[in-house]
Amino acid sequence: LEFAQLTQLDDRAWAKVLRAVDSQVALLALAGASPELVTRLLRQLAPRDAKLFQRRMEQIGPVRLREIEQAQPQIARAASQLAARGEIRIPRQRPFATAA
Repeated sequence: LEFAQLTQLDDRAWAKVLRAVDSQVALLALAGASPELVTRLLRQLAPRDAKLFQRRMEQIGPVRLREIEQAQPQIARAASQLAARGEIRIPRQRPFATAA
């Protein structure tokens, strides 16, 4: 499972994944995520927590790509572990259909 595949998770699953990882790991992973995904995930937090997390993201400053590349797989592993325990469901990717 890769971080990019996690965009398919529903909001409830994302909330569980975020609770399962260290906030600093989440911060670094989301520093490299799309603004749409960040906004979606912030909606899963309590308003006060979302504001605090967003402020931390704005103050993070320059982040090395390597740090993002290390944090994102940790989020993906946490999601895989939650799925293995049946706590979340990861939708399967559907291959593109080919025209006959």
